[in-house]
Amino acid sequence: MASEPMQTAIEALGSRLDSQPGTYALILGLRDAAELRIGCIGRIHFDSPFYLYFGSAFGPGGLRARVRHHLNPLHRAHWHIDYLRQAAQVLDVWYTTYTTRLECTWANAALAIRDTSQIRKFGSSDCRCQSHLLAAKNRPQLHIFQSRFNEIQPDGVRIRRIRVIGKPCRRGPVTSDRSCWR
Repeated sequence: MASEPMQTAIEALGSRLDSQPGTYALILGLRDAAELRIGCIGRIHFDSPFYLYFGSAFGPGGLRARVRHHLNPLHRAHWHIDYLRQAAQVLDVWYTTYTTRLECTWANAALAIRDTSQIRKFGSSDCRCQSHLLAAKNRPQLHIFQSRFNEIQPDGVRIRRIRVIGKPCRRGPVTSDRSCWR
């Protein structure tokens, strides 16, 4: 069974997402460094406090089904991100119902955000991207990402957010202080 905040987020999906296709980003928080075996990629050391994972949901059930998969407890790892979710918490979900796959464009846009770096080969086995996972020293902010994305693709794609866990700290921006997302 999912934790109370996670269950609330899963229930919110019913009213905020339907089975439309689209692109999404998971913003994950990692409290402690971890070395994880990621499918056929092998072992990866994760030591950043935040990660951005970009994906698309154009199959049955669309965004609702895919995001629910990422928020529900794991029974068995299927995608690369499932392995990281064993150690990290989903903090936010960003999404759009734009009918073109944008995960590669989003991953490139996020690289323009200060203090982000790629985790090579992660989540991008079905495309030519270097990665669909970025490490970040500070909690990614949607308004900054939206502005970077609009510089690359200025056609008015609106990105929405579902906050899963965490509130901003009382003073200043949310940073690598891991206590801020509880």
